[in-house]
Amino acid sequence: MLFESGFGSFTEVAVLLLTFYVIGLALGPMNVATLCEYYGKIPVYLSTFPITDLFFMVTVLVLIEIEFMILRFITGFFLL
Repeated sequence: MLFESGFGSFTEVAVLLLTFYVIGLALGPMNVATLCEYYGKIPVYLSTFPITDLFFMVTVLVLIEIEFMILRFITGFFLL
């Protein structure tokens, strides 16, 4: 509800934004986890954690829904 009133969007768009985040959560660890086999868990975790934090912080500043969708997908992708 808060997102809909802030951006003036429909319920379907708000659900789509959450869907992009969940798709990123589904695809990201599956792809990034293979790097753990080559480099070990600690270097991969230490490199993806700042990327995730950066995109979380940038997500707060967006004003357009498509930017929000892209940033949420990237945030979910690098979240391990």
